Amino acid sequence: MVPRTLSFLHNKTPPNARYQRNGACYYRFYEPIHLLESKRFNIPKYSFRCYTGSDSPKPTISYTISDLSQDTYHRLSEIALEYLLEYFENLDDRLNISAFDVEYSSGVLTLKCGTSGVYVLNKQPPNKQIWLSSPISGPKRYDFDSKHKKWFYHRDNSTLDGLLNEELSTVFGAKIDISVPTG
Repeated sequence: MVPRTLSFLHNKTPPNARYQRNGACYYRFYEPIHLLESKRFNIPKYSFRCYTGSDSPKPTISYTISDLSQDTYHRLSEIALEYLLEYFENLDDRLNISAFDVEYSSGVLTLKCGTSGVYVLNKQPPNKQIWLSSPISGPKRYDFDSKHKKWFYHRDNSTLDGLLNEELSTVFGAKIDISVPTG
C-alpha cells in the first residue's frame, strides 16, 4: 500500500470539506482523515476566508474625473464632509447606537461604529480627492465628476454615498439613505 500525502492541503479542497456561508465570509470545515491504517493525521478544523465586494449590480453610469480648481475642490469637499457630519450626528440621535461617535477636525471625519470598526474620510487637496478608509471594503479614493455631480471611485465607478449607504445599512441594521450634496 502506497501512503497518501498531504498534498491536497495546498490550494485544493479535500473531498470531506463542508462549507458554511455567513454574509460575505466562508468557513470551510474539515474532518480528520485516515491516511494510513496505523496513523491518524489531523488537519485544521476549519479555514476562514472573507470576501469583500458587492452582490449588487454595477452602476451603468460612466463617470469621468473633472479638473477642478483648488477653490472649487475645497468648497465641494467641505460641503460633502460637513453634510456627512450632520447626517451621522442625526443618525446617532435617531437610532441611539451604542459605542457610536463622530468627529470632524481639519478635514478629517472619523466615524466610530463600535465593534464594526472605524470609518475615516479625509480631504486630499493635492489630488483633489476625498479618501475613505472602510473596515469592510478598505481604502478608496473618490474623485469628483462635474457632469453627474458625484464623488466616485474610478476603479469600479461606485459613488461615495452609494458605498456608505450599502455598508452602513449592514453595520447598523437599518436603511441608510445618504445623498451627498454638491453645492
